[in-house]
Amino acid sequence: LAIVKQAVKQGVNQLLLASSKGAHKDALLPGLQLRGLLDEVMKYQKFWSVHIFRPAVTLPDDRRGRIAGPFGRFFNRLSGEQLHEFEPLEPQHLAAFMVAQAQLLREGYHIHASGEISQWTNQQLLPPQA
Repeated sequence: LAIVKQAVKQGVNQLLLASSKGAHKDALLPGLQLRGLLDEVMKYQKFWSVHIFRPAVTLPDDRRGRIAGPFGRFFNRLSGEQLHEFEPLEPQHLAAFMVAQAQLLREGYHIHASGEISQWTNQQLLPPQA
């Protein structure tokens, strides 16, 4: 929190925070609870714009293909393609989405769910990590 307060003093007007899907101050898991509390505290800081990003999972492409790929594709087809919210993301795709949101210069407090990030990534046709 000291870093955030220092950023405000230095004139930083946007905050971009990578959090986690399921982050909430009342979450059952302590890690998600802590992230949820941090997300909530950022709402009251003196930034012109706050963006909280909540990806389901970030995995490099090599691990994504071996671990999550087969299961994700199977369950996504089974659900009628409704599981974008749980689709693993490549770290560079999350970073590209974060930069794109910062460049929109939108005032206020914004939470970006994993499904929104996945859909944007698919629309941008971002290449997988080499």
